Amino acid sequence: MPLLLRLYLGFAAVSAPFWRAVLWLRQRKGREDRERGREKLGYYTRARPDGRLLWFHAVSVGEAQALITLMDRLTAAHP
Repeated sequence: MPLLLRLYLGFAAVSAPFWRAVLWLRQRKGREDRERGREKLGYYTRARPDGRLLWFHAVSVGEAQALITLMDRLTAAHP
């Protein structure tokens, strides 16, 4: 395993209790939705839909608009 990956995973493991505490405090103050707390820790709570699944991520409005065109073309090419 590459050194940087080992360092990243080690830091994530060591800092996890801190981030859990931060999330817990934010939930107590009403700044986080208690129902979605597990999602913040990486646990997906919904069942995966049947069929093929393609995940898109867009950071900006422009990227989201470009993705709409891409999704339309992909849907037309692979119904």
